[in-house]
Amino acid sequence: MKFYSYSNINGNYSKAVSLKDVRSVNQYEGNSNSQIRFGVRLDYENGANEHLNALYDDEAKKVFNEIVTILNKT
Repeated sequence: MKFYSYSNINGNYSKAVSLKDVRSVNQYEGNSNSQIRFGVRLDYENGANEHLNALYDDEAKKVFNEIVTILNKT
């Protein structure tokens, strides 16, 4: 089973998400004024979802692109 692991720039948030049976990947922006209001959402075939959140804009773009690249290789 493949996983994607990420720790944010601040070093106070780490998470690993499964890349098995991913249906879609979305980058989003939260509605606060904080600079760390961005995230990436993974939706799975079974209806479940996972979020990598509390990211800066550049971090969210990087995470999104890395996940899409990994998924395209499979």
